[in-house]
Amino acid sequence: MEQSLDQNIQQPAPAQPAQEARPTTQARPATQEQPTAQTQPARPVPPPPIRRKQRKKWPFLVLGIVVILLAVWFLLRKSPAKAQAQSVYTTVRAEERAIVKKLSGSGTLKPANAYTVTTLIEGNILSADFEEGDIVEKDTVLYEMDSSTAANNIEQAERSLEQAELNLGV
Repeated sequence: MEQSLDQNIQQPAPAQPAQEARPTTQARPATQEQPTAQTQPARPVPPPPIRRKQRKKWPFLVLGIVVILLAVWFLLRKSPAKAQAQSVYTTVRAEERAIVKKLSGSGTLKPANAYTVTTLIEGNILSADFEEGDIVEKDTVLYEMDSSTAANNIEQAERSLEQAELNLGV
């Protein structure tokens, strides 16, 4: 059964390109023989040229014109007539007056240089003969301290030294 179906199916013949009749602009002399399909082989017809999609340029032109018009409108929005109306000048006869400049404000001042004073001994401060912000000179005594603790430490160190010398037998 398969053979009979295959035999009955006919395959279509391949299509041959059609020849176009091209118009000529020059008249041919009568003595010359017209070309026929037998004397001249058929030329294949070239495919039509591929065209790229043409971008429409008018939206870009409209957009450019709108931008230019907006720029011109923005620049001309302040007309010179309005600018002159806002400026008011008053002429006054020249006279001698005192010019007073005042400056007021609030804030925190920070010193350019700050120092921290430390001591080598511990103790209570008995007196400080200066105030914050005073200018002091080199070798000025800033604080007087209770030296009783330091004196006790010195006495204890001297006793320890004496005891060490006795132990050594010096």
